[in-house]
Amino acid sequence: MHAAVAESDRWYAGYIAGLDATALQQSLAFRFTDGDAGTMTREEMLFHVLAHGAYHRGNIAMLLSECGVEPPRELFTRFLHARDPERRGFGLSAGGAAVRRRLARVLAHYCGGVRTGSGTLHRSMCPAGRL
Repeated sequence: MHAAVAESDRWYAGYIAGLDATALQQSLAFRFTDGDAGTMTREEMLFHVLAHGAYHRGNIAMLLSECGVEPPRELFTRFLHARDPERRGFGLSAGGAAVRRRLARVLAHYCGGVRTGSGTLHRSMCPAGRL
C-alpha cells in the first residue's frame, strides 16, 4: 500500500507542477457517482481531493481512538512550516511557480493519506474487545 500511495503522490505532484493559472481555471465536465452531470474547474477538483482526503483521515482517526489507539496529530500549519521554514517569518513570496510547487507538495502529502484497497476501514480491524 505504501508504494501505491507514494506513486499517487508523485502523480499528483507532477500533474500540478505542470499546470498554469489558465489550466487551473479550465472547467471540466464529469458525472457524479449518482449519475448526475456536473462541472468544476481543475482547481476546484484538486481542492475537493484535498478536502475529501481530510474527511477520510478524520474518520480513520476516530476509529483508531475507538480502538484505543491514539491517532497521529495532523497539523497543516506544522506541515507547512516544516516544508517552508521561511513561512514562520513575514517574507512569504506569492510567485506563481512557487505557489504551484507548494500546492503540489501539500496535495502530495495530504491527498496521499491512509487508504485501503476497498476505500473503507472496517471496525473489524480493531483489536478484539476494544469496541
